[in-house]
Amino acid sequence: MALAVEVDPTVVSSFAFLLLVFEWFTALVAFSTVAAAPHSNEGPLQFVIFTGVCVWLVSAYIALIYVFTQREENKAGILNLPLETWMKAEFVYFALFSFFSFVSFICAAAHTHGNSNIKAGAAFMFFNMLAMIGSAIMSNEEIKQQQANDANSTYIGVNPSA
Repeated sequence: MALAVEVDPTVVSSFAFLLLVFEWFTALVAFSTVAAAPHSNEGPLQFVIFTGVCVWLVSAYIALIYVFTQREENKAGILNLPLETWMKAEFVYFALFSFFSFVSFICAAAHTHGNSNIKAGAAFMFFNMLAMIGSAIMSNEEIKQQQANDANSTYIGVNPSA
């Protein structure tokens, strides 16, 4: 029995998807370089590893949802959430983890112990933070556009929301 998977090829070339792949890559490099450092068992560096792993996993999940679902439909993702709810959850994720990436950058930069792995992890967390801020801004603009489209809808006959 063949498995039919529908892929949206326009998503792979979009800026939002490329930014998400960049977040995935920077999180992977940040947590792996810090985890390989000799002082990685300290609390602040463990937070860097935690943030990097969370961003790495969730970014991979969101990227798969971008590629394998049609966002024009009224549902998004495997969770079958309404599109508006999914967009708001995306914004909250990007905003919250951009803050966590900033805190991780500060933690790694303050506890380098002269180790180049930790310095590299701090630098990649900084780039991750910038990418996640960009994704949060793009997600917020997408929410505003969706709300404007809903507000400008014209109804013929009876308004179904009234």
